[in-house]
Amino acid sequence: CQRIARHVERLDIKKQTDILNKGDKALGIFIVVRGEAEVVSQNGKDVIATISEGDYFGEISVLFKVPCTARVRVPQKAILLFLPVEKANKVLHRVQIELQEYYKLRKYMHLDADTRVDQTILQTEIAKEALKQVPMLESWSDESLSYIISNIAKLHNPIVLYPTNSCLIHQKDPSREICILVRGKVSVVDGKKVITTIDTKKSPICVGEEGLFTNTDRAVTFKTLTVCHVIKIDKAALIETIHKMDAGTYYSRSLDSWMRIKKWKSRKVYNEYALNYSSFLCSDVNRSDSKVDQHWKLDSAQAIDTFNQNQQLFLLVHGEAVFVSNNEKILELKDGDVFCKSSFLPKLFIYSIT
Repeated sequence: CQRIARHVERLDIKKQTDILNKGDKALGIFIVVRGEAEVVSQNGKDVIATISEGDYFGEISVLFKVPCTARVRVPQKAILLFLPVEKANKVLHRVQIELQEYYKLRKYMHLDADTRVDQTILQTEIAKEALKQVPMLESWSDESLSYIISNIAKLHNPIVLYPTNSCLIHQKDPSREICILVRGKVSVVDGKKVITTIDTKKSPICVGEEGLFTNTDRAVTFKTLTVCHVIKIDKAALIETIHKMDAGTYYSRSLDSWMRIKKWKSRKVYNEYALNYSSFLCSDVNRSDSKVDQHWKLDSAQAIDTFNQNQQLFLLVHGEAVFVSNNEKILELKDGDVFCKSSFLPKLFIYSIT
C-alpha cells in the first residue's frame, strides 16, 4: 500500500464531470475519497450504479488491458485518488482470473456495458451468489436456488435496478415478497423518522423476511439512498420452490424461528421501550420461554457494578454505555447491543441507560 501510495494523485472535482467514457483507452484506477461517482448509460440519462466513498472504478480496463467498459461521471463535488495506468502496470500484480468471474466477484452489472460479458449469465451468477449469502437461504441447494432464479426470470431480470430516492418497501403494505439488496445503500424509516441506514459493502442484505413469515404488514419503509440492485422473490415463488425442490425443511426452520421472535417481541419490555433488538437475540436464544429477570432505568453515570450478577446477559435498550480500562474507552455500545458482566472484562460505565 505504501508503494502504491507514492504514485497516487489527488483529484478535486468541482462540478459534474465525465471521468471515463465507454470505449476509451485505459486511464488508470480511481478511488472515491469524498462524494460519489455514477455509472451511467451511454446517453447519460440513466444511472446504472452508484460508486460510494471507499469504492473504486476504472480498474477493469487497466487490469485486463481492454478499453473502458462503461461511462462513469462525478455528479457534483468530489475528491478522488488517481493511479495512472502506466504506474498501475508497474506496481500492481497481473490478474489471475477471467473477466466474467471478476465481474461476478465485484457484482458488476452494467446493462449496456461490456459486450465481452454475457449479461444474462452474469446476472444469474451474481443472483445465485447473493442468495447463498442470505441466512434464510444459505442451506438451500444450488438446484433450488437456480429454480427460484429461473422463476424470477420468467417475469423480469433476476436483478432489478432501483433509482436513488425510490421506495423499495413501504410501511404498512402487505408483506408479499422479500427483497435481497445486492448492491447499494438504503435508509430504514419509521413514519418520518430515519432509524438507520444499511449498505451492502460486506454482503447482500435481506429485507422483508419478518413480515413474510409472520404474515404481518411492513413495519418500516426502506428507501434507496443510492442506485440499488435488488432481487425480489414473492411468496408464491418461495412456496413453489419448497414443494418442488428440497428446501421445505429449511423454510420450516425459518418460519419457526420468526414465530418465536414474534412471541418474544410481544413481551412487555419490548412494548414499553420500543426495543430495537440485537441481531444476536435473533438466534435460538429467543425461545418463547426465555426469561427477562428485570430492567433498570439509570439517569446518571455509574459503573455496571450496580448489576452484581455474573453469568447473565444484559440488553441495552436505549442510552449510552462504554467499556473503560485505565480511564480509556475500549468499546462503545449502542441501542440493541447485548453484553455481560464478568470479572475478566474491563469496567463498564453506563450513561443514561434504560
